[in-house]
Order: sequence, then C-alpha cells, then structure tokens
Amino acid sequence: MRKFGVSSFARNLAHLSGATTVGGLVAIAASPLITRLYSPSQFGILGVFATTLYLLIVVASLRYDLAIPYPKDDREAASVLALSLIAIVCTSSVCALLILIGLPTLVPTLGSTLSGGLIWWLPVGMWASATYAALSIWMIRRRDFATIGTTKITQGVLQAGSQVVLGIAQIGASGLIIGQIVGSSGGLLRFWRKIRQADPHIMNNVSRHDLIATARSYKRFPLYSGPAVLLDNATGAMPLLFIAAQFGPAAAGLFTLVQRVITMPFSLLTVNLGQIVFGDLAELRRSDPASLMLMFRRRVIQAALLGLALLIPLLFIVPLLLPRIFGQRWAEASLYFLILSPMTYASFVSSPFGFVIDVLRRQDLHLFRDSVRALIMGSALLLSTQLHADWRVALAIIAGAGVVNGVFYLLVSWRAISSHIVPGRELNASTFDTNAFSESS
Repeated sequence: MRKFGVSSFARNLAHLSGATTVGGLVAIAASPLITRLYSPSQFGILGVFATTLYLLIVVASLRYDLAIPYPKDDREAASVLALSLIAIVCTSSVCALLILIGLPTLVPTLGSTLSGGLIWWLPVGMWASATYAALSIWMIRRRDFATIGTTKITQGVLQAGSQVVLGIAQIGASGLIIGQIVGSSGGLLRFWRKIRQADPHIMNNVSRHDLIATARSYKRFPLYSGPAVLLDNATGAMPLLFIAAQFGPAAAGLFTLVQRVITMPFSLLTVNLGQIVFGDLAELRRSDPASLMLMFRRRVIQAALLGLALLIPLLFIVPLLLPRIFGQRWAEASLYFLILSPMTYASFVSSPFGFVIDVLRRQDLHLFRDSVRALIMGSALLLSTQLHADWRVALAIIAGAGVVNGVFYLLVSWRAISSHIVPGRELNASTFDTNAFSESS
C-alpha cells in the first residue's frame, strides 16, 4: 500500500502538474493580451461553444475509453482502445450530419450564439479532442504521466499562440474557437507515435471478433455511464447556458473568464488529480481492493487541503489585480469569482473522485448520482427564474447548488467503495465481476 501513499501521489502529481502548470502559465500570461483582442461577448460565444463541445467529447467514445486500464492483458486493452477510436469517428460523423440537417439550430442558445458557420467547428473539435482523451487513458494505463505532462505544455502554447495570432488578424470569435480546438487536442500525434514505438504491433492483432467481444464485455459503460456522464456535464453546462440565455453573451463572457482563466489553477490540478486517482483506483482494484477506502480518504484530504491553499490567496488577489491585468471592461468578473468561489472549491475537491464508480463498474450509481445532481442544479436555475433574480442573486443560487452537488458527489463515491468492503470476505477481481456488476434479468 505504500506505493499509493503521499510519496507516490506527489511524484505522479509532479509529473503532470509541473508540465501542466507550464502550459497553464503560458495561457495565463497570454490572457491579458487575449482579453484586449476579444470582447466579453466574443468570450461568451467561446464559452457556449466550449461547453457544448465538452458535452459531445465525453460521450464521443461511448465511454469505452474508461475501460482501457482494466484488462490485465494488453491485447484486450488494445481492443478497447480500438473500439473507442472507432466510436469517436462514428459519433463525430453523426454530429456533422445533425448539423447538416439543422437540428442544433432548434436549440435557442446554440442557434443564436454559434451563428455564421461557427457551429461546424463542433464535429472537428469533437473528433480531435476525444481522440486525444482516449489515447491519454492508454498512457495512464502505462503510467506514463511524464508524456501526458509534456502534451499539456504543447496544448497551452498552441492554444494561447493561435488565439493571439488570430485575434490580431481580427477574425472574431472564430479565433477563440480554433484556439480552443487546437489547445484541447494538442499532443495527439505525440501520443500516437509513443504508442507505436512502445507497442508497435499491439493494434495489428485486434480483430473484428475482438471488437465485438469487447463491446459486449464492457457494454455497461455506454448503457449506464454514457447517459450518466451526459447528465453530469449537462449539470456543469447549465449555469453558463442559463447566464447566456438570461443575461446575454457579455455576461456569459465574464462567467467564461472566471471559469477558464481566473480559476485555471483549480482546473489544471483537477484534471491531473483525476488522472492520478483513476490510475491508482484501477491498479488497486486489480491488486488490493480492500485498500480502496484508505486510498480514497487520503486523496480526499489531500485534495481538500490543496484546494484551500489555492483558494484563500485568490480571494484577496483577484479583486485587487483583475481590472489591472485584464482591462477595466472585465472588472465585474472579480465579483463573479467571489460569488462562485464556494462552488469552485467544492468542485475541485469532489471532481477527481468521480472515477470511483467507473473503476468499480457501478454505472448504476453513476446514473443515479448524476440524475440527482442535474435535478439539484435544474431546480436552482428554475428558482432563479421564478424569483426574477438579477445576475448576482442568480450566481449565488448557482453556487449554493454547486456546493450541494459537490458533497453529494463525494458521498456517492464513498458509498460505492464501502459497499465493496465486507468484513471477513476477501475481495478479488472475480468478486467485483460476479457480485457488483451482475446483469439484471
């Protein structure tokens, strides 16, 4: 169990967060220039696009990519990876077809915000970003966190550079959107070359029969995790889309600045923590399931302390420096940050542990958890509408719902682990497969 203690946590976090911080610092360093090249309304368009894109990315592989770390045999894992990549191509093509027939324009926020052909960037970003995500999970299986970290630098440089260059060219919100796609998929080719070098023949051995068998073996991922993750990300998307619909693209732009720039330290570390926790959970499930709860408690405490160390200084620094750094027209974003800070903290602590129920193949809990969370956030937005709240009150209601959702998120993960720790019974891989995930008749 020592390998999952503080030293392992710090070492793996250093591999990822060191390089990721460099990429993030590049984006932060460029942001004062970017906020002067683009208006709050254009940032609002980016926010709507990025939020919609992320909703598509998380289901592009039909969630088969989350199964990549589980098989003990590399050939089976390669089949899962191949299945994920095929699913991404198919779902991206379906997205393009739906745009062609005009279906997304029926959604008011999308139709009015992503106009002038901007919506066609969605299937492009969906394929590129989802492929990167699938290959990154293969690297997690190999525990090659250093390579993942290197791609984070690439992403930060490419995103900031392209947005600045395109902003100078004055092509409008398209510059932000293209930079978003380039940034979220940067490093994809590096992953592929690394995989081909380390496992040159691993994908050649995947047959059609293997793909069919893999799809059947891991069918609970698309059946349960797919709808659940849509609900999860819809919950995250609701506030921005609500702000855009109720208060306009400029307000959505201020909200986007808070989410994408001011809270970037939280966002960067949340991804890294999630990848490390995912890798630890997957390995413990195979080797020592009884230690899952101990690891879970340690990681929650570490995340909570790290979150406080980040948040407390920012509460004083952001209102003081934001107008000077980003420009006076962005000054109101500091109040957005202060109101939303409890939700930011709750999300930082809870989000890395969402993988618990995927590792334990408790996709039934996944659907339950995210249905409740969507209901909580939806109810908060409905309350705001009924009260005819101004943007300050609306943000406070959203923040309160976010805190409740964060606590509930952790409780469900805790419950998933505790239900598998039965005194006097040895928990091994077969125990998980036969008892926890038995098919319903």
